[in-house]
Amino acid sequence: MIWTTKSGEKIDIRHMSTSHLKNAIAMLERKSEAFRNEAISSGHIMLGILQGEMAIDSVERELDWLEGDDFDLYDHDKTFRALVDEEERREREQ
Repeated sequence: MIWTTKSGEKIDIRHMSTSHLKNAIAMLERKSEAFRNEAISSGHIMLGILQGEMAIDSVERELDWLEGDDFDLYDHDKTFRALVDEEERREREQ
């Protein structure tokens, strides 16, 4: 898996420093929460606009998932999963 730095450099996750790896994980967690909140807000706005039971039901199911306790970035984002897996691999090797 490849990570793209802020400057545009592409790095294999296996070659990232441990601190860079941890910082990337923390950054994705922060951004994920902001994205999640934005998606929830947009979903509620859409509910006021949509017509039709199927469309409304679809948005309500997505909102239930986003607002629920079972939302997990690890299950949702392959880059985040690769970073966490690499961090855990390094911890096991220590």
